[in-house]
Amino acid sequence: RADIDPFVTRLGILTEFSPKEVAGALYEIASSGRSSAEELKGLIPHVLTLSTMSGQTVALGDAATLLIQTMSKFGKQFENLEVSMGQTLSTMKRSEMMVDMLGKTVKMSLFKMKDFSIFFRSLGASGAMLESTTMPQFLAMGAAMREIGDTTAQAGHGIMGFTRRLMILQRHLLRLEDYQARGKKP
Repeated sequence: RADIDPFVTRLGILTEFSPKEVAGALYEIASSGRSSAEELKGLIPHVLTLSTMSGQTVALGDAATLLIQTMSKFGKQFENLEVSMGQTLSTMKRSEMMVDMLGKTVKMSLFKMKDFSIFFRSLGASGAMLESTTMPQFLAMGAAMREIGDTTAQAGHGIMGFTRRLMILQRHLLRLEDYQARGKKP
């Protein structure tokens, strides 16, 4: 696209990434269904940040995939946050917040930037569980499990098992409260 080409060239000149790498990352973002020039231009700086924070152990295209994966996995939580705040966050602001959380997790734990794709995949696709636990909580639990020796995938699976069990117990307790409120025995 004509409006993207000068942007890609400029980023290739101003950063340590080549125009070809930047174009590849833009392609990854566009492949996820985000196709407006404004959105592509707004997300690419966060992709560059992810790759840079990894010490470039995460290639630019993989960093784009990681950002899209993170936005897909935790986007609903940000929508809920927006409702509680009474304002709408732009896609760029959401991605900035997510990249910041990933960066802080890397600085404070054994997680490496390249671990997050495996971790997020191992969390599965259960929407209810992902909505009931916030992204910082998932990252903190994953970091703690890595600290005690779990692999990245084990940490994700363990968290999902724990969260699933927690939700079951919560439902049972809510049913118990309902029975008690009606004066019945379960």
